[in-house]
Amino acid sequence: MRLLACDLSQLQGEYDLLILNHSLEHVPEQLDAMQHVRRLLSSRGMAIVRVPLCDSLAWETYGVDWFQLDAPRHLYLHTVKSLTQLAAAAGLAVRQIVHDSDHHQFYVSERYRQDIPMLHDPQRPGGEPAKFRLGGRWRRQLAAQARALNREHRGDQATFYLSPVSDVDAKP
Repeated sequence: MRLLACDLSQLQGEYDLLILNHSLEHVPEQLDAMQHVRRLLSSRGMAIVRVPLCDSLAWETYGVDWFQLDAPRHLYLHTVKSLTQLAAAAGLAVRQIVHDSDHHQFYVSERYRQDIPMLHDPQRPGGEPAKFRLGGRWRRQLAAQARALNREHRGDQATFYLSPVSDVDAKP
């Protein structure tokens, strides 16, 4: 097995598996990237695309404080519908969607809502961010809420399993 980290346009050949783990949202030319994914997949290949989703309760609740907004690094934010349409435009079919959010959609967003940075705070000595404790009970509640939202397809991230559109898919 080879593991490659490069631009999709640089790859040649056929692959049975391509993984875009929280990377597609950083790509300026979305359709171009997905067309490269389609070009590179073998006829039985699978692309696993994991992205934040803005058709989520976390986005509705936190808006600009939603931590997965991640401006300006995230150039695009998808919904289930937009990623499905993007995949179809590139000749890929969505085979499965697994919502896999966790407590971070609430915990980090609450930090941001209170203007507490996650990693570095230039206003504090040594740049250390202010403490924001996530107690065990609260963490368990947030984790349970995340699992419930995932079951309802309302969590703030999901994994999409894509494969090339086949002749069977194209039949009316």
